[in-house]
Amino acid sequence: MGARAVACARIRAQVPRFPKLAFDARDSRSAGDDAHLDARDAALADAIEQCTLRHWLAIECVVRAHVQHPWLTVQPPLRAALMTGAAQLLFFDRLPAHAVVDETVAWTKAQLHRGAGGMVNAVLRAIAALRSGVQDAPEPVRAAEPATLARWSGRRDALPADDGRVIMLGREILPADPAERLSVQTSHARALIAHWRQTLGADRALAVAAHGLCRPPTVIALGGEHASVTPSPGEDSLLAPHQETGFAVWTGPHGALEPWLAEHPTARVQDPASAAAVTALAAHCEQRGERPRRIIDACAGRGTKTVQLAHAFPDSHVIATDPDAQRMRALSARCAHLANVTVVDTDQLGTLAGTIDIAVLDVPCTNTGTLARRLEARYRWSDDELRTLRRMQREIAEHHAALLDRSVTGRAAILWSTCSVDPTENREQASWIAQMSRGTIEMESMRWPSGAPGSAPAVYSDGSYHALVRLG
Repeated sequence: MGARAVACARIRAQVPRFPKLAFDARDSRSAGDDAHLDARDAALADAIEQCTLRHWLAIECVVRAHVQHPWLTVQPPLRAALMTGAAQLLFFDRLPAHAVVDETVAWTKAQLHRGAGGMVNAVLRAIAALRSGVQDAPEPVRAAEPATLARWSGRRDALPADDGRVIMLGREILPADPAERLSVQTSHARALIAHWRQTLGADRALAVAAHGLCRPPTVIALGGEHASVTPSPGEDSLLAPHQETGFAVWTGPHGALEPWLAEHPTARVQDPASAAAVTALAAHCEQRGERPRRIIDACAGRGTKTVQLAHAFPDSHVIATDPDAQRMRALSARCAHLANVTVVDTDQLGTLAGTIDIAVLDVPCTNTGTLARRLEARYRWSDDELRTLRRMQREIAEHHAALLDRSVTGRAAILWSTCSVDPTENREQASWIAQMSRGTIEMESMRWPSGAPGSAPAVYSDGSYHALVRLG
């Protein structure tokens, strides 16, 4: 089974899941399904798979324009073949069209029957003919600038690629409705684009959706909140400067990252947007001369912010927990070497009532500031999911407010943090916490995603929000 066949098989497993695609889990693959491939073919299989997942709605739109039958009645193996074949024909410049078509047809025949292979052959050849050219990315691409995005955003015959190119089509087959067209071009759920246009405005919605097309780099927080942006001597092949002080872009091989982190225990993989909340909290406390005795990282996940808190507040006792058992194991392992961190199970939190100065609540959210990394979140978004998350967020806030020491006025505070750009998860929730606790918002910051398709890794960052609510 060649690289294209492996990619087809992987997407075949994903087709019935849509829109809840399994991006993070490898259960869509057979164990070692690419073990027989050499490194080059294994990389090609991964590239085809990732392109299909990243541009799912755009590819599906083009394919459906060439299929006579209702799309959902087409058998999953046939849909997988058409999607992966179209992904290569549309977004890969150096792959011979005849090889893409012939190998995809061969896989289809092996899975189904000769007639299915004939359909794939006809559709893919039509799509190959539809692709009329490519506009290269302008230099330099620094942000989601209106002029850059206008190269494709107002057109029904243009598909933006993640590297800043624009794939031109021979005829206008994309939706006429602006919101639906943006949904297809950037592969975000139609309901999400509509929600953004309503809550953020059309221009901001376009910029955020375009950012979701980016291939995010691995960003390293170099350790210490005032670390130099310049990589250490001798590590130039592994790190490149990021535009934000204290961060660098990992440029070394993927397999070298974990050993490097083991040698640099104060460094961590963390985007500047993720780090912003704790960095701002530390600066705020220093400015006010505050020394929190106990800080709880209540939704600690695998411990990235916990490690940051431990270094930013070396004289504080940091307590970390997470409701997920698997994440708790990772959290415990990651924090084992930190003398000022204690990892506790959630069922032990009741014993901490009235003892915490600051609750850091990096709550579950819609992830709309990190959709370039969390592709699955942009397909599954819905109004119902947002409402459910908002209720959960408020329950988390109420639960952890009870742990705070309110014996001294002005001591207790909640650091509200999300990786969302949605005001209903951000400012509205912080305001609700302030009202609920008779407190005030002392500081807040909304970071919009930085970078656009084709921009340098050094300018990339996710979006996030944080607010410090001082309880009354």
